[in-house]
Amino acid sequence: MKEKVWAAFVSTKENHTGLGLPATLLVVNQHQGTIAINSAPQKGTVVEIWLPAAFRPESALLSSTPKNILLVDDDDPWAAFALQTLTAAGHHVTRATTVQPADLVLVDETLFSAQIDDVLAQLKANNLQGQTIVLSAAPSVEAVNRFSKSGIHHLALKPYTTSELTALA
Repeated sequence: MKEKVWAAFVSTKENHTGLGLPATLLVVNQHQGTIAINSAPQKGTVVEIWLPAAFRPESALLSSTPKNILLVDDDDPWAAFALQTLTAAGHHVTRATTVQPADLVLVDETLFSAQIDDVLAQLKANNLQGQTIVLSAAPSVEAVNRFSKSGIHHLALKPYTTSELTALA
């Protein structure tokens, strides 16, 4: 089973998805870290994760040109992270579930309170497609084509780091 530990959808436990370790590996790799597993029968398993330390002066995070950013995202943990990060970078961030005028619009692809197609129509009606970035954890080819046809040509992958998020603005 050791050779399959990183494979998605593989689990030895009933009613488990088998996505925990593959998802962890993805996040660790995105942060240029490493992960190792040591396991011994009757003794248990130890998972070690090493992530590089990052030091940055606070002034490097501040935007030279603050923007009015609309965040259309109802996933509370990610929305809270984006709101805090972009506000700390000097931007004015409004969190909403409908479209409003803004310098930059960040839209989560997997909205719970609204259909993404309705939001895309609102963006088009307000002529905001050019300043919109869709946030997605796993964009499908069909979804990317749908965004492109609606005039949105920018996509950012979740999970993102503080520096990746501030670079979008």
